[in-house]
Amino acid sequence: MKYIISVVAMVCVSAGLALAQQLYTVAQLSPVPIWPEDGVIPPRLSGQYVFLDPGSGQMVLVYPRELDKPGTQATGELRVERLNLGNQVKAAISPKVKVKKNSYAYSYTLRNGKGARQAIANLKIPVPNLGQDDEILAPRQWQSAKSESQVRALQMAIWNTSGYFISWYNYDAEKREDGPKIRAGQQLSGFYIGSELKPGITTAYVGSGHYPAMREAMPQAVLEQAVPLMSIEANNQNLLTIAPRFSRDTHKLIIAGNFHFGISRMITHGQLDGNSPAVREALQVLNYYAEAAEAAGEVELADFVGPRMRFSQKPRPGLEAEVLHALMISLE
Repeated sequence: MKYIISVVAMVCVSAGLALAQQLYTVAQLSPVPIWPEDGVIPPRLSGQYVFLDPGSGQMVLVYPRELDKPGTQATGELRVERLNLGNQVKAAISPKVKVKKNSYAYSYTLRNGKGARQAIANLKIPVPNLGQDDEILAPRQWQSAKSESQVRALQMAIWNTSGYFISWYNYDAEKREDGPKIRAGQQLSGFYIGSELKPGITTAYVGSGHYPAMREAMPQAVLEQAVPLMSIEANNQNLLTIAPRFSRDTHKLIIAGNFHFGISRMITHGQLDGNSPAVREALQVLNYYAEAAEAAGEVELADFVGPRMRFSQKPRPGLEAEVLHALMISLE
């Protein structure tokens, strides 16, 4: 079978999507309409009862009081309710990857920025596979868990229909009570994954653990429209980070595509500086590799070697250095 053309297409499309995201607005990313600044719902949104107010981080419910009475018309006085979402944290995640004998050690420090409206109570990192010897450790007074999943948030992060969530949450098992949350201006280390998978860029989900308190008595139409805002990707802050991603036999072209896409998105979201010499060089090298694959034509993926990828610029300390270090580890 011939794979090069399809894989190169994936790389190019991914890069295009990353650039297109620079034009996205909060309104376009929301799974429901944005609440109008003047509080007046336009006629075109008639029948829409659930909105997002990004300024307050709240779900806004606006529906006729008669709507919850079967057999009556949806007219008359409006009921207005505001419910807090769980994504009002200001998270930043610092990953580190170390090469061990037969595996990779991933450690994370999680920070909550000053001015965050909510404290951090959970972290989720999607991975495509979990091995028998994989190790997951949690900070003191926190717990870890792993679960197989097929939800959209996981599919968005790993580009696959199924995988696993590695989760951490604030629970003190000794005291059998909630552990300390990461409040505004604080940070916490000790999140750890030991995995046989090589590093790649993925999306992590960070939140306060709060979900909107929907009343059971709410009209069915309102409850159904509210479901998208309670999803993992909508009710948590989305952050790009380094995590276990690729098996040892994954072709370099697949890895190059992931890092090109991920680094481009990190620039868009302000996590990396697109003017940094090391970041610019990395994108140029990865793009050159993809162009070489495209020029190779219809050959089997396993037969494509491609040009050697060389990186000479010294990265800045911090996230930039860790991302480019992870890239070089995966390409070895």
